[in-house]
Order: sequence, then structure tokens, then C-alpha cells
Amino acid sequence: MSIKRWILLSKGLKIAGFVAFLGCFIVSLALAQYANFTRPHSPDTGKLWTERIPWSYGAYGTPEESSRLRWLFTCGFYCFGLIAVGEAINLYKLDNHAPDRRRR
Repeated sequence: MSIKRWILLSKGLKIAGFVAFLGCFIVSLALAQYANFTRPHSPDTGKLWTERIPWSYGAYGTPEESSRLRWLFTCGFYCFGLIAVGEAINLYKLDNHAPDRRRR
């Protein structure tokens, strides 16, 4: 691959990782707050709302909703892997190291 393509790949991975992290963060926050405002704050076995929804200040929902929110939160951290790969390409393949800032 040419240098230009490596640069595009590096920038694309870093931007994709940042956008994906931001999306996961916003969606998980929105789902938690939706549960906070629409669900009861005590278990309701009739509707199978028996598990606390994480980051919702005590709202209860189904176990599937709770696991979905935890999965989304976890996927947000995997996005840092994309950013790290983009930066690794920048550092090791393109040799764009920071200037030497040692005092003489």
C-alpha cells in the first residue's frame, strides 16, 4: 500500500473509533434515562420487570434490557481498540513519532 492509503487508513480508524464510542455512549445513556423515566423503581413481576437497569438510578426492567445496556456499554470500550490500531499505524508504519523533547 502507498503512504497515502496508510494515512487514510490510520485517520479513518481513529475517526471511526471515536464516532463509534460516542454513539455507544449516547445510546447507552439515552436507554438508561428512558428506563429511568418510563419504568417503575420497584420490581413488577407481572410485567417481568425484575432486574435493575444499570445507570438508571434504580429503574427496573427485563433481564434482556439490562444485559443489552451492559453489552452496549462494553462495546464502547472496544472502540478504543480501533483508535489504538489507527495510532499504531501512525506511529510504527508511518513513523510519525513525537519530536524528542528531552532537555539538553
